[in-house]
Amino acid sequence: MTGVLAWGVKQSLLSYVTSAPGGQLLTTKDVRWEDGAFRFPLADSAPGADGESFDVEGVVRFHGHFSMLVAELSGLRIARGDAGWALSLADGEDSRVDAFALDGEPERSGDGPGRLDWADVRLTEAGSEGFGGHYPPGTLFDPLAVIF
Repeated sequence: MTGVLAWGVKQSLLSYVTSAPGGQLLTTKDVRWEDGAFRFPLADSAPGADGESFDVEGVVRFHGHFSMLVAELSGLRIARGDAGWALSLADGEDSRVDAFALDGEPERSGDGPGRLDWADVRLTEAGSEGFGGHYPPGTLFDPLAVIF
């Protein structure tokens, strides 16, 4: 593995899922839970030659009461676009949804492995729809880091 996306997603969501009757948190085997965060492997192609995008492998599914699917995180990509940095999800085979806005420039550190940290991760309108409207647009999610 060349690197990881480390992200706790949203602690209140994790608490809900793990305490709801029939609630489940399912991951593909390549996603680990470590130090309070999911660790999604970066795809072999990441980071890109320009360091402006990172494709992420693995899937996490959040099931609430009686195993009802609340949300799925798959086909993740962090990329800089015209409106700044965003975390997008795969939406079908060839389309993507910018589900989270990553505010500002990431904090960069280069001691040891390279690292980019975003403290402000907010749900977009499209992302809110992906969570069934349970969280309104602008909801703050946990900080995330790309470690490579």
